Amino acid sequence: YIGNPFQLDRGDANSERGFTIFDTDTKEYFFVENPVSAKYVKVGYPQVPSDYDINNNIIDIYISDEYLGEEDKIDEYIKNIESKNPAIKPNINGIISPNKLAIRAVFRCCLIIEISTSIPAENNNIITEIVANPLSTKPTLPEVVNIVSV
Repeated sequence: YIGNPFQLDRGDANSERGFTIFDTDTKEYFFVENPVSAKYVKVGYPQVPSDYDINNNIIDIYISDEYLGEEDKIDEYIKNIESKNPAIKPNINGIISPNKLAIRAVFRCCLIIEISTSIPAENNNIITEIVANPLSTKPTLPEVVNIVSV
């Protein structure tokens, strides 16, 4: 088995896919990258991927907690990537280290929260409200951090 000529999932992100041509006369082979199929591309904010890496591809953006407070810049960054024709809206991933709270899709989409440490009981109703009403006015990233940091 020589592998798949296109990426199947995020585990294949940032890896070349294509096919190999073997010349039976010269016994030489060469790789031909697949320029057609969508690719999974991982990008760390504020890295700016090329238009080629974005166009018709599936983009995962990873945002470190060191960028807390830069929501406006991050929103502009995401809008810029969206303007370059990705296959679907970029997937936003971030880790907030103080409480190991992973926040996905914080900007302009529904809010999904994965909690890997316990949250004080008095804050559970706030978290429940955020999750239950994802299209209502959402708190900013620092406000969410404050909720779980109490």
